[in-house]
Parts: sequence; structure tokens; C-alpha cells
Amino acid sequence: MAIDALFAGIETTVNQGVFLLYHLAANPAKQEKLSEEILKIIGKDGKMTEESLSEMRYLKACQMESQRLVNVVPMNARQTKVDMVLGGYQIPKHTIVVRHGAINSVHAKYFPNPDEFIPDRWIRGSPEFNKVDPYANLPFGHGPRACIGQRFARLELYMLALKTVQKYKLEYHGPKVEVDWTGIGHVDGDVAIKFIKR
Repeated sequence: MAIDALFAGIETTVNQGVFLLYHLAANPAKQEKLSEEILKIIGKDGKMTEESLSEMRYLKACQMESQRLVNVVPMNARQTKVDMVLGGYQIPKHTIVVRHGAINSVHAKYFPNPDEFIPDRWIRGSPEFNKVDPYANLPFGHGPRACIGQRFARLELYMLALKTVQKYKLEYHGPKVEVDWTGIGHVDGDVAIKFIKR
């Protein structure tokens, strides 16, 4: 259990954070929109509070969109406890069933322009908002076996993006970063992000 906690709780959040900073650096217009939200709600030197976080819709959308594009844990497996039918297939109890969520997360059927970083697709009232099947993107799983640390992980990712963009403008001019799926998903090489003090 301790190994699982370290594996899932540290490796995943760190690697997801690298992709979040990369997506912000590689999309300067989206990064500036996030910077404007931060300045408007907490200012240049303000601190995050529960109240201010509840107002930061774009910050949350950036995290969600980054994790949609690259979820470092792309699948999960469960053992069925009863006989069931899934997608028209008879599945006997005690069968290991694997859900590969990363496929739906970048499928055009659910997300128009699936390879683009478009945080606005998660904001109700935005022209890019598109109500999708709620099961099309489940980065932390769902139900009683969902990630127990998801709220903490999201909070860490929010704070990483907020504090970084509050203080620095991020620039990335290298090749597109790809995912190495050996073990937990992680970047396939160095990510040379330039940090310019705001």
C-alpha cells in the first residue's frame, strides 16, 4: 500500500504538473488569459484562499484541459464482481476489465479539435463549451474506486499553475512534447521552459 501511495501520489502529480506548465508555455494566449484572471481575482502578490479559488474558473479549466490532453494514468483496471453485459459483450464475474480513458479524452467524437489546448471548452457559457458525455474524460476514475487523492492533487496543480503564472511569463520554443508511457506517463525528454519574471 505504501508503494502504491508513493507511485500514485507523487509520480502522477509531478508529471501532470510538468505537462500543465508545458501546455501553458506552449499556448501564450491561453497563459495570458490565465494571468489576467489571477490579477483580477487575487492580484500580483495575493494569496490563494478558498473563496478566490471558487472564482477561478479559467485556472480550473486549464488544469482540466491539460489533463484531458495528457492523463499520466491513461487507464485503470477492475475485476468484475458479478456477471454483466458491457457494450453488448457478456462479461463473467471475476474478469479483469481495463478502461483506457486516454482514448476517449482525445477523440473528436467527444472533443472538437481534440489535439488543441482549449481550456474554454470546460467553461459553461463560453462559445467553445460543448456538453460532452460525462464519462468521456475521467482522469481520476469514478465511483467508490476513484482516486482517493484527487482533490489534493487538483489543489496542488492549481497552486503550481497559479503561483508560477502569477510571478512568471512562461515561454517554450522547442519541439512538441510527447508522452513516454513507460510506467507512469511522463515527458519523453527535456522540457526547456523559459521563466521570465513578470
